[in-house]
Amino acid sequence: MERRSLHGYACDDQDVQTDWRQEVSGQTLRISAGLRQHHVRQGRKSILPRCKVCLPKHKTANGIKDFWARGDGWVLAGLAKVLKDMPDDFRHRPFFVDKYIKMAKAVAALQQPEGYWTRSMKDPQCAPGPETSGTAFFTYGIIWSINNGYLQEEEFKPVIDKAWKYPSKTALQKDGTVGYVQPIGERAIPGQVIDARSTANFGVGAFLLASCEYARYLKTKEQSDRQYWCKLAYDMAKPVLSNMANGTLQKNMIVEVSPTWDGRNKKVAYMECFGRLMAGIAPWLALPDDDTEEGKMRRQLREWALKSYANAVDPQSPDYLLWNGHSQGTCRRSVHCRKLYKSLRPALGSVGRDNKTEIY
Repeated sequence: MERRSLHGYACDDQDVQTDWRQEVSGQTLRISAGLRQHHVRQGRKSILPRCKVCLPKHKTANGIKDFWARGDGWVLAGLAKVLKDMPDDFRHRPFFVDKYIKMAKAVAALQQPEGYWTRSMKDPQCAPGPETSGTAFFTYGIIWSINNGYLQEEEFKPVIDKAWKYPSKTALQKDGTVGYVQPIGERAIPGQVIDARSTANFGVGAFLLASCEYARYLKTKEQSDRQYWCKLAYDMAKPVLSNMANGTLQKNMIVEVSPTWDGRNKKVAYMECFGRLMAGIAPWLALPDDDTEEGKMRRQLREWALKSYANAVDPQSPDYLLWNGHSQGTCRRSVHCRKLYKSLRPALGSVGRDNKTEIY
């Protein structure tokens, strides 16, 4: 049997190919073999250093190894994703679990009092101040560990509370952007300035990843995933549909435009809001009625949606939508209305004859 040496660690091709055949590729196991060899312990702290590939040769100006936050953040978040999909009976699972728990604890110990992690985790003075992408990845990884029973909430709740306070209160800006994201790089860079305007798509993605996991953390233990997401969908849809059903959406909905707004009619925003919302929930609303809590929410939203459609096509309604007069009118009419209306067709009996004709 051929044996391949990977960073000094020999792994059998047969081991790679026969375990978890459908769920994980041989390359993933080869990487895990490399991580096994180069996993680094610092006293009681166990962190995977930013690699070239796994061991950094450089140190900070203070002579401390540069454990780069975003690099280690990828590893912690990645381990959580791997464990989520990995079968319980996979024979190498204990290896991944062990590394994940040890790394999560080590990362938690390096959190700054303000809740963030600095770019050089063990040397905060190397590149001082907050950094969002690494912090968000760590936040996700630690919260996921609690949500899935790997760490105890009682011990790590202070870490979570501080970790969430930073992205929600500091990183997230009033205009919706996510700031304090270090640009593409491979280490902490002394003197590199990042501020509220420093953003990047990978920072936003990490922020959203952490946000979703924090939302799962907050939900009650009694709620199933379906109950949670159905309630979330209802809470998102209610302000739009309840107002539009009463003809008050355009009166009550605050519209803000971007700095690069092209000057088009602002009423396009109401078309976009209603159409995109219905694009997401129409198939759910079309499910058969029942007396469950979910069924009651669907029924209420569907009633509002049908009244909203009626107002949308009634020129006398304050919420009559801007069907013409802008460049994307045809697209919006076809995609956001007719196609979505078909999902609600069984319920159209409650819509007046004239409005049904308008919708058709």
